[in-house]
Amino acid sequence: MQVTVSARHEVVLDEPLRERAHTMLNGLGRFGAGFMEATAVFDHAAGNHRVEVRLHRAVGATPIIATAEGIDFRSALDAVEGKLRRQLERSRRHTSQRRHVSA
Repeated sequence: MQVTVSARHEVVLDEPLRERAHTMLNGLGRFGAGFMEATAVFDHAAGNHRVEVRLHRAVGATPIIATAEGIDFRSALDAVEGKLRRQLERSRRHTSQRRHVSA
């Protein structure tokens, strides 16, 4: 999976935060194969630290998007990780319920 970590509005990210984002995004691959690209965008506007993550599966598929705010980027990253895990668990649960049993 290709992982991209970027920042907006002249935010400077330190290396441990970039590594944490890479580790978190690569760890989400265990929820299912097929993720082609993961993008994390760090933003600081109006006093809020915000992180947005987009997971892309195949070309043309709807991406999974989660956004969270926190008092710093690390807490926002932790919050967005929780949101993504809930979405991916729900997606996996719904997929398994739709499978038909052949008779």
